[in-house]
Amino acid sequence: MFDPKATPCRSLVLFGATGDLARRMLWPSLYALDHDGLLPDAFALIGAAQSKYEPAKFIELVRNAVLSSANAALFDEAGFERFAARVSYVSINASSDSGMQPLRDALAHHEGGTIYYLSTSPHMFAPICRTLGGWGVHPDSRVVSFDVSDPTAPRVTRDRTVRGDVVSTRRYADGVVRVVVDTGRPDLGTAADQVSGRDRRQR
Repeated sequence: MFDPKATPCRSLVLFGATGDLARRMLWPSLYALDHDGLLPDAFALIGAAQSKYEPAKFIELVRNAVLSSANAALFDEAGFERFAARVSYVSINASSDSGMQPLRDALAHHEGGTIYYLSTSPHMFAPICRTLGGWGVHPDSRVVSFDVSDPTAPRVTRDRTVRGDVVSTRRYADGVVRVVVDTGRPDLGTAADQVSGRDRRQR
């Protein structure tokens, strides 16, 4: 079972929540974690994307993603209803601060740190992280992405800088690409301190 002391984060925001990677891999994997008791009871899962979805329609998308995956054998209706109770969705425009406001409003209901998972094209990393830096995210929050080694997908190369000095990324041996943001705000620190320093110290 999940040890609630293992992470101070109490929510996960999945940017690109309606995209191919999210449907093929991420929602089925999150469902499996819940099925195996590896998510804390109060851990919230917030999908964020530009598409417009009513709550019930988005839950149906997640349900179909699980049923179409290799984790379909784990599916049971009661278990999925429990999992779905964690899940919410907000429609955002990640290219502007005002377009991200619905996400900020949704996060206001959740205490503690947030894991921001960027299941988006790399060109969206900078505007997303610039907005998060402007918000002054919780000090326990982290921003991560993942290289799935898909030859058809945009690749993030080691230490690639995206849009000047706003954001850069570094791939670690475990395949995780941790996003590095220089917010320009001393109170937030650099991304090395803010969003990926803890992970680097642990590895």
